[in-house]
Amino acid sequence: MNPLNRKLVWANWQFALLKLSMLSLGLIIGACFADLFKPYLWLLGVVFLVTTVWVTVLWLRAMRQAT
Repeated sequence: MNPLNRKLVWANWQFALLKLSMLSLGLIIGACFADLFKPYLWLLGVVFLVTTVWVTVLWLRAMRQAT
């Protein structure tokens, strides 16, 4: 029983709560360590853009295959 191979079915509201909690944690960490992260804002922006594009492409592919 490998926990990494299990498929979970979540309702949209449950996943939204998870995302909201992660966003809140990120805001707390960012507020506490703002001076530490300031030199790396460009790197965080690049990571954000790359992962956003990647997830959007995956989502669009899944939507196209679902029809």
